[in-house]
Amino acid sequence: ELLYIVLLGAIVWQVVLFILLSIPSPRGWKSSIAQMLSRNRTTQIFLLAHLSLCLIAGLLFADCYRMENKYRAERDFLIQNKNVGTGSMIDDLDIRISELSYKMLLVQRNKYISFMTIFVILFLNIYITLLRYLYNKKESFEEEDIGGQSKISGIGRYGGLSGTGRQEK
Repeated sequence: ELLYIVLLGAIVWQVVLFILLSIPSPRGWKSSIAQMLSRNRTTQIFLLAHLSLCLIAGLLFADCYRMENKYRAERDFLIQNKNVGTGSMIDDLDIRISELSYKMLLVQRNKYISFMTIFVILFLNIYITLLRYLYNKKESFEEEDIGGQSKISGIGRYGGLSGTGRQEK
């Protein structure tokens, strides 16, 4: 159970990180974060550990799926054979059926947490990779920009056409 609490904490941390990276920033602190993520060796190792957490969550999801099917089969068997005996056996069966229903509820909750962890990890890794790519492209484009004149099709720094007699904005 402690592992699922850790996974839930990881989900919350990742959602907060995504929200922070999605907020528009006038100072450009997202580009510095993206640069740090792309150039720092420790961050690369962290992202690999992040993906290994995704693998662990996948194994937990498969285990939850197996346990849910096991509990469901046992509960259905007990419900079908409920009227076989008489006396106090019926009360014991009702208690056992209730216990299996409770265990199925816990397994379904754990399966949900595992799946959400997998989804958020993959989504955040794709989002960070996309941010790194965009900021690297932006840097390479700014390096090509020479004196307000871009090498690409005569477009000036502020979007106006240069060299055609028109004024730039």
